[in-house]
Amino acid sequence: MALAPKCLVLAMGGVAASVGVSPVLANGFPSRSVTLIVPFAPGGNTDVTARIFAKALGEQLKQPVVVDNRPGAGGTIGGRAVAGAKPDGYTLLWSGSSLLSLAPLVYPDLPFDVNKAFQPISRVMTHTLVLVTNKKSDATSVKALVDKAKANPGKMNYGSSGIGAIHHFTGELFKKEADIQMEHIPYQGNGPAMNDLMAGQMDAMFAGLPQALPHLDRLNLLAVTSDKRDPSVAEVPTMAEAGYPALKVAQSWYGVLAPAGVPADVLATLSKAAKAAAVSQEVVDGAAKSGLNTMAEAPEQFQAAIQEETSIWSALVKQTGMTFQK
Repeated sequence: MALAPKCLVLAMGGVAASVGVSPVLANGFPSRSVTLIVPFAPGGNTDVTARIFAKALGEQLKQPVVVDNRPGAGGTIGGRAVAGAKPDGYTLLWSGSSLLSLAPLVYPDLPFDVNKAFQPISRVMTHTLVLVTNKKSDATSVKALVDKAKANPGKMNYGSSGIGAIHHFTGELFKKEADIQMEHIPYQGNGPAMNDLMAGQMDAMFAGLPQALPHLDRLNLLAVTSDKRDPSVAEVPTMAEAGYPALKVAQSWYGVLAPAGVPADVLATLSKAAKAAAVSQEVVDGAAKSGLNTMAEAPEQFQAAIQEETSIWSALVKQTGMTFQK
């Protein structure tokens, strides 16, 4: 949709004067399409949520927002692409805790400093994780899975969306809490991991609830990581109910960021557009259908959330002695 001429805006019965000219008109940004880099493979939670958001963000910016998947290394390949991009607002990152809070704990030699390379814009969606097994598995409860793993030490496995991803951290924390041995199988996204689980090529995984919901006929949902049961699967217990309350820290969220150094007026435009997109009916409805909650934050709120989560997981890594083989 073409932007309205400035003279038309100013002629709207004084409305423009009372609310101020839109930042999009004020600074000329954006004048072309925006690329939203997703650091995981298509089909997983990060990709699905990005596509819901990208459409709404494009409507707010009045320019197409194109999703570009750059999977690998726990999200760090896509992250590096954004960290090295020109800070003009035309290249953005859609990511969650896997890259922003957890990767630094696994990859101490990252080619970029997560805390300095990106400018947070807004968190947009949150959801719980769920421990799942293949429908044909006899591990239909957390207890059954733990018992089976203890009876077969080192012979069972679990998958994740990659080394350093939230699903990987959660799996390692679960192993420590349950005192079991399971081999970790990293993928380049939760989509490929889920496909192998449903094909019977692995034993279990922690998946995002939105990813599991469409496959209830092929999965056993053992427990959610949230404090309370999720209304969309109210019959599924929490990990705390199953005896593992420490797993409540494992929550997933998604947000949009820009490379550090984006001009203040461009950041203001992106922030305003992102918050409006987050509360738009299409995003709220699309998120709800997939078991997600929506939120809209200011950049400084998003930055504080990243730092808080990093601190929590860093402490847990030290307390539990969790290690991550690459």
